[in-house]
Amino acid sequence: MNILDFALQMEKDGEVFYTKLSEKLEDRSLKNIFSGLAEDEKSHYVKILEMGKTSQVLNSSELNIGNVFEVQDSDDIDELIKDQIKAYTVAMFNEEKSMNLYKSLSEKSNDASEKIFFLQLWEEEQEHYEQLETIIYMIQQGKDWVESAEFNKTEDY
Repeated sequence: MNILDFALQMEKDGEVFYTKLSEKLEDRSLKNIFSGLAEDEKSHYVKILEMGKTSQVLNSSELNIGNVFEVQDSDDIDELIKDQIKAYTVAMFNEEKSMNLYKSLSEKSNDASEKIFFLQLWEEEQEHYEQLETIIYMIQQGKDWVESAEFNKTEDY
């Protein structure tokens, strides 16, 4: 598989992954986050397809990397939706691997417009990563706040 096919498959798998998560979730805000990520992956697919028409790097086979979105099975998705933090962590890990791919492609490219293209994709994946990281932080802070001794009712001595 050349890099173009791999990158296209990675974005398609990402769209499927986020769509499945979104469809199984009941919480509207979570559905919106994951459906937004699915739309972004769809957009990346179109951009990569267009760039693939002229890209020398995308049409080479020099990169050897595994599939980013490995969790696709319905049982895996069902397991993820039981734990918000785990779902966001897996998504964040996938975005990090996507970032690494696009950074690597930008470094391999000798064409200035290709470098810019891959760096733009890298930046978009980095935004996803940071959004997910912020959501995880907010969820954890909420749990820490509720579990804090300051807010627990205890009897007077």
